[in-house]
Amino acid sequence: MIIFEIEDKTKRKIKLTLERKVHMVLRHPEIDGFDLFESALTNPELIKTSTYDEKVLLYYKDVSKEYKYLVLVVKILNGEGFILTAYTTNAVKEGKLIWKS
Repeated sequence: MIIFEIEDKTKRKIKLTLERKVHMVLRHPEIDGFDLFESALTNPELIKTSTYDEKVLLYYKDVSKEYKYLVLVVKILNGEGFILTAYTTNAVKEGKLIWKS
């Protein structure tokens, strides 16, 4: 069941399913809401490819002093994407830079 769909910075449709939302709430309790997801997708600080899978993009959004970034991990298939997970971090991972603000 799709609960969220938005067009990202690169004009791709990105979706979030209920199953992935439950996954994120259980595994990443520091993410207390999903209001920043839209901002992270439409106005990220940067977008990078994963070093493990070039079809996975990492969207970084500066969110706080405690955790520098919210990272949305998005799998791109057939020109559209779906959110795999999200987490907070203080570091930017390696990977090819796709976009930077």
